Amino acid sequence: MRIQGTIPYGNKEVAVNINIDYGKPMTILIGPNLTGKSITLMCIAEMYSRKQFMRGYVKSKIDSLKQFVRCEGGERFDYTVFVDAYRVAAQPIEYVGEDLEEIRENADELIRGEEKAPPALERIRSRVEKIEELLYEKPIILELKNYASTHRLSIAYRKFEEVKEEFNKLIEETAGEIGGEGAGRFKAALSHFSPLFIDITSDGWLWSDLEVGIEGSNIEVLSSVFAPSLVILYAVLTYAMQGTKTLLIEDPEVQAHPSTSMFLGYLLTKLAMSDNTMRVITTTHNYEFLQGTLMAGEEAVDVYVFDRRNEGGSSRWLLTSGTMLQ
Repeated sequence: MRIQGTIPYGNKEVAVNINIDYGKPMTILIGPNLTGKSITLMCIAEMYSRKQFMRGYVKSKIDSLKQFVRCEGGERFDYTVFVDAYRVAAQPIEYVGEDLEEIRENADELIRGEEKAPPALERIRSRVEKIEELLYEKPIILELKNYASTHRLSIAYRKFEEVKEEFNKLIEETAGEIGGEGAGRFKAALSHFSPLFIDITSDGWLWSDLEVGIEGSNIEVLSSVFAPSLVILYAVLTYAMQGTKTLLIEDPEVQAHPSTSMFLGYLLTKLAMSDNTMRVITTTHNYEFLQGTLMAGEEAVDVYVFDRRNEGGSSRWLLTSGTMLQ
């Protein structure tokens, strides 16, 4: 796939000339910030699928991006699922959710009492709906579940458990090779790689602490571990859809412990390797995540290095890619 164009950037402009191939099960985009990695994910999300699953604010960014860049020559999919880096905001969004709902209900009550609704009340209700569309994860996940096959969903959960057992076995084997006191320290450092699983229903969030057997329904009480757990939920639901699909993730390792980052790389690669209808394409700034993907199967992974350089004096920057690590 080739991405070309010129994007306004403050009082300057950025030229884009990005080339990647995402034919392998796992494709990883690495490099400094502001080098076009997220632009690449957005192009794939919008222009190469029949149906997209993403939050409204990502969709608005893509609509703006289309004015400035051309995306050509990429593989097309039936579905794309975009998991953006700002999923970490899900907890504070839940805090304000009840307030937004109360604002909407009050506006609806006042509108019902009027023969003709005051424009200000209509605007209030419209803005509440817009905020929910831009920021909420819940509608995206529930829609994904509507597209998931029950049979494939059961396979996906089973695969998740198999990969967990496989990863745990790797930890045990490596600890055995280390031996002595070092083995215990190694196991302690990596053993808590997947402590939490989260889900969502029409009634709200659900979570399970897999290590201690505690369940709950209020994500506000959780630590930031919910963010990598959300990646796992998206991965399982994407796997469960019939047809061709690609899972696009900005920085899967956000808020993850190093062992969790490594497991995420391992899990996502194993899921994509086990299903020839699925691709995973991620950005990352994390060595442990990259290591996990390569542990799962180097032959299934492509890694592209993104960079930017100044050209034409101080007024123009060029975003490039295409250096692939072998």
